[in-house]
Amino acid sequence: MQFSTVTIALAAASLFNLGTAAALPFEAEVAVSGSEIANEPRSLTKRARYTHCACQVGGHTGIDSDATARVVGFNKDRWELDIVETPRFKYGAHFTGFYAYAKKGFVDGTAFYNECLQNGAGDSTCFGRQ
Repeated sequence: MQFSTVTIALAAASLFNLGTAAALPFEAEVAVSGSEIANEPRSLTKRARYTHCACQVGGHTGIDSDATARVVGFNKDRWELDIVETPRFKYGAHFTGFYAYAKKGFVDGTAFYNECLQNGAGDSTCFGRQ
């Protein structure tokens, strides 16, 4: 006897009282182009611009060097990683660690924060406001 995936999922949902909607297998394909993302509406709030940013383990905690390195690694066209560890309070750094800096212009604090969250960090810290 052969059963389809849907039949097995519905049977499991019935046994565990999950409800039929929760057990239905679902695949969705969403096609989004880069131009659609670039043209999405932006907030009118002024974005924070900094010279250096780094990911943090959590709010008011130390630098998450691994997450910072991942963020820079995925954004090599925008940011670079300092090769020398910045000591606390030097240039305005709140924590000792390796910071990312912009290849051109500045680091967008909001964008960097979002990248940190996507790479497993809990927060971000920046200094050198422009």
